[in-house]
Amino acid sequence: MTRSPRLLLLILALCLPGCSLLGWQRPLDAPDVRLMSIEKVKTRWLSQHFILHMRLANPNDRTLPVRQVRYSLRLEDITLAEGSERTWFSVPPHGSRTYQVEVRTSLWQHLKPLARLLKQRGGAPLDYTLTVHLRTGFIFGQHLTAHRTDAIIGRQLNPE
Repeated sequence: MTRSPRLLLLILALCLPGCSLLGWQRPLDAPDVRLMSIEKVKTRWLSQHFILHMRLANPNDRTLPVRQVRYSLRLEDITLAEGSERTWFSVPPHGSRTYQVEVRTSLWQHLKPLARLLKQRGGAPLDYTLTVHLRTGFIFGQHLTAHRTDAIIGRQLNPE
């Protein structure tokens, strides 16, 4: 009978390191996210195709494993792009990584509010917000949310 508790303790001790691989560690801090650039791929009257280049900076002491990215890009109160991608990449501890998202959108539905906003501001900076929700871990991970609010000059939004 004394053998069973010892065997149980040995099995438990051998399984504990596996818990860290499954994501049962202290919580990760959300990364810093920055919109680096917006690359125009194809623009038509009713649809636009862009690539958003964003940089994720990991403030943690351990690797940040990313399994899913959901994003939203808003200009003032107008949602310009949003979507979700299943992915598989890691950001090194105290390091950063550039991530690209292909966006297909139709700005036609936002044409009047955008024109009104640009006219009201008269070239003054407009606020945009990039929100990124990350799913981390292999099996039992976390959901992290990162926000970046910055400004863009209205003249940069005028069509070519």
